[in-house]
Order: sequence, then structure tokens, then C-alpha cells
Amino acid sequence: MRDPKRIRKFLNKLADIWETYFPDLRFGQFIFCVFSLINTAMKDPFYIEDEEFLTYVQEFANTKRK
Repeated sequence: MRDPKRIRKFLNKLADIWETYFPDLRFGQFIFCVFSLINTAMKDPFYIEDEEFLTYVQEFANTKRK
């Protein structure tokens, strides 16, 4: 069984990036943009582990920095 404590850690990182770089986006908009990156990589989000998902979230945040 996966460690339930991973959920809060994951959500805190997600919230930090969302609040810092995309506070004007609604959650659906934010996640849709991340899913677009995942789709570009030709991956199915259903099978992506949490840490890899956060990598895509950070990649999306990096586009905001440019």
C-alpha cells in the first residue's frame, strides 16, 4: 500500500506552484495545461506516478518564467 502521507506532500507542492505562478487560473485550467504537456509527451496521466506528475507541473511553471 502506498504511504497516505504522500498525498499532503504532493498537494502542498502543487499548491505552492499554483499559488506562485498561476494564481489567476482556476484548478481545471491549471491541470488542463499540465495535462497538455503530458499529452505532448504521449503519456497517459492515469499511469504517471506522483513525482513524475510534479515534474510536468514544474515544467509548466518554467514556461511562465520565460
